[in-house]
Amino acid sequence: MPKSKFYRPIFYYLLLGVRGFFMLLPFSWGYHFAGFVGKSAFYLLPKEKKKVVAHLKMAFPEMKDADIVKPGARNFQNYGYTLAELVLMDKQIG
Repeated sequence: MPKSKFYRPIFYYLLLGVRGFFMLLPFSWGYHFAGFVGKSAFYLLPKEKKKVVAHLKMAFPEMKDADIVKPGARNFQNYGYTLAELVLMDKQIG
């Protein structure tokens, strides 16, 4: 039997709380706030930022370092938008 990760239930309940917070907001506010959180995560998670920049350098070797950061941040912003759409799907449908 595999070991249970202690943080998984914590992460689950944290996500439920975030979903509850987003459900209180109008859709457009939640959508833009999630984009802001996603873009902020790019700068607040240096390990992930380093991976994204390294992969973009492999894909676009002709681009300078300063130019690679912008699409990396946009990528994380789009992750936020996607998360908001999934969480707020009930508001879109109903």
